[in-house]
Amino acid sequence: MTFLGLHDETESPDYRPTLSSESRRRIAAHVFIMDKVVVLFTGRPPLIGHRYASTPLPLDLPDQVLLAGDEAIARASESLDERGWNTEGGLYSSTSLRSRLMIALIRDELIEIALGRWKQTPFEKLQ
Repeated sequence: MTFLGLHDETESPDYRPTLSSESRRRIAAHVFIMDKVVVLFTGRPPLIGHRYASTPLPLDLPDQVLLAGDEAIARASESLDERGWNTEGGLYSSTSLRSRLMIALIRDELIEIALGRWKQTPFEKLQ
């Protein structure tokens, strides 16, 4: 993931999603999530942490729209809210992926505290 640069994509205000860009975001999300799952099962440090992964969440678009072409993607992305969630109430694989990535980001912070070597963790950080 890091060799391909999938971990380091900056959010751009003029971002126009494509099949390629959304696939890259989805792959980065899957790898990050699985890294946290492995950490939870093994107790070993993560291979990549939230401090080094800047790729934004994939947009909440159905797979069919991504495969339908750039015009369909542009139309569907206009119906998303300002945070990238669909407003039609649909549950897609990207909906689940976005949610799991958000949880993985929180887990990563908790893992950092649990596996870290510092003596005391301030209450504000835990909150």
